[in-house]
Amino acid sequence: MPNDHQSNHQSTVELLIGSQIYTGWKEVKVIPSISSIAGSFDLAMTDIKAKRVREVHEGDECQIKLNGELVIDGYIDDVLPFFDAKDHGVRVTGRDKTADLIDCSAVFDPGEWNKQTLLEIAKDVCAVYSVEVVADVDVGPAFKKFRLEPGESCFDLLDRAARMRGVLLIPNNGQLLITRAGTDVAPTALVEGVNIKGGNALRSYRDRYKTYIVKGQSDDEGFTEPGLSVGPSETVTDDDVTRERTLVILAEDAADATACEAQAIWERNVRRARSRRAEIVVQGWNHDKGLWRRNTLVPVKSEMLSINQELLIETISYTLNKDGTLATMNVVPAEAYEVLPLKEKKDDDPWL
Repeated sequence: MPNDHQSNHQSTVELLIGSQIYTGWKEVKVIPSISSIAGSFDLAMTDIKAKRVREVHEGDECQIKLNGELVIDGYIDDVLPFFDAKDHGVRVTGRDKTADLIDCSAVFDPGEWNKQTLLEIAKDVCAVYSVEVVADVDVGPAFKKFRLEPGESCFDLLDRAARMRGVLLIPNNGQLLITRAGTDVAPTALVEGVNIKGGNALRSYRDRYKTYIVKGQSDDEGFTEPGLSVGPSETVTDDDVTRERTLVILAEDAADATACEAQAIWERNVRRARSRRAEIVVQGWNHDKGLWRRNTLVPVKSEMLSINQELLIETISYTLNKDGTLATMNVVPAEAYEVLPLKEKKDDDPWL
């Protein structure tokens, strides 16, 4: 049955549907992230005393609060009642409202925007699915022309536009937020022997190269066959990579030497950052001043993981199970979420 009273227990999980608040969840996994446009949740409970499964329905608008703080504002995707000879209960899963932007096709007539900013385009696309769009950074200049590709999802369209303006798209309590990698620093450090319960790290060579060559396409407007035009080319190296590994990248469109060099530097720096990541587990969901939050910087010090630097919280998994309440944080160097603005194509380019 609905419970209108919040527990005094240190960690509380509330599923809010309309005026009803459902508590008593025995297993919880809530995952907000900046690597996905929609956070997710998975709640489960068993109750041998209940006479009926709790009345929640797929498609219901809902909110998830952890310790009184809103972390998901979205919809229920799945309701999974179960029973056996000893028990019965229900699992409920769902995602942020921005999940509709992943699942659904972009719909806009006439399918083209002229002299509109990213924020204006996003509002047009998201209005169809009742998703509010906000920005906490400069979204850049208006596009001269931006076209919807047939069958494109809302997210694919907006992600393409966002990359051209060098910004990130992340969920924000039911809204779509246009932003960049966070600069706020958590008030509590993650320190081995103090609050880190466990962890693991990755240092990888897999996607790194010693030499990055970016080749720009020719700005020739004639009918030269692809691959035969000669454009600028710039090369940068990563001195940390000791053996010869070369990656050749074709620029998105016509690019001068400066643009080619910028893309080559970006490829080197972001690949270096993304090759170093760690997963840190702490007991409980809170630091000294509230919930651990994604897109926040945090000092990390672990001798076992060879880490002593400030890192960006990419994803948090808040869990509740037989081991109690845990927060598992994936952390990466902030450079992993630098976004290189892509050059806008010309007005008469049919492939824009």
